[in-house]
Amino acid sequence: WSVLASYEATSQKAILAAAGMSTSLDLGGGLMPSAQLESLLSQMVQGDPEQIRQAEEALTPALSTPAFMLDLLTRLTQSQAAHVRQLAAVLLRRRIGSHWRKLGAANTNRIKATLLQVLATEPEGAVVRSVAALCASAARHAMSKGGWPELLSCVLEGSRSPTTAHRLVAMTLIASLLESDEVTEHLRPHFVLLKDLLAAALQDAQLDVARGALKALSAWTPSLGTEQDAASLLRPLVPLVLGLGARALGESDSLGDDETITLVCSLMDDLLEQDGAVQPAQVSPIADYALAAA
Repeated sequence: WSVLASYEATSQKAILAAAGMSTSLDLGGGLMPSAQLESLLSQMVQGDPEQIRQAEEALTPALSTPAFMLDLLTRLTQSQAAHVRQLAAVLLRRRIGSHWRKLGAANTNRIKATLLQVLATEPEGAVVRSVAALCASAARHAMSKGGWPELLSCVLEGSRSPTTAHRLVAMTLIASLLESDEVTEHLRPHFVLLKDLLAAALQDAQLDVARGALKALSAWTPSLGTEQDAASLLRPLVPLVLGLGARALGESDSLGDDETITLVCSLMDDLLEQDGAVQPAQVSPIADYALAAA
């Protein structure tokens, strides 16, 4: 994955302004001093077994407290260590659901705005993926309480960006969102838009972005269970998936092509099993591709 080195300042401000937030990332919380939490999170990743055990004992009571979610969010935005930021995102993903209602509207709005800014500014791909998964977890609750329109705006802006890393973040976020049945259902009014975004990304000049679209499409496919959905949303993408697969076969020296070919074959298997997703005339090209990729 390419890393996201920077994002336009105007886009950052627009994201926060849309959520009614300032640009400050000092979210408070105050349950645990920042230096202590930084040390404990670092121990969890880099410590020896005894240090890990001690860190777990110290963190477990705090994780049951809503205010601690804000402490973790501050580490996610302020820590200089990528492994600390990633673990903070993972712990938030695991616990944010149980605390969402208790945090209150003001804090959940701050969390949503901050997560979008982190996606826009985080330089490490592994952390971006963890934050995208955290956004999907938060979206399950946010979308059932009036929606999260800024999230879709973030996806749209990123997917249309001239910067490769931004488009890649958008595909990562889409894939994470579509892995949740609840979030996918909330996105149903935007399915045609999602289809168009994925169609463009499957043809992206950068293979990483196109591969990200494959992963997003693979996550989306099981949710399109009706023949009508499959015919209108999946069927038009079949030629684009095959085209990407042929491109991967033709670029044998490019890193990651094996992964792309495997993703294409796996997705085609899923589509063939789904009523309406594949036209009879498309079966032969799919079979020919499978033989070429074998």
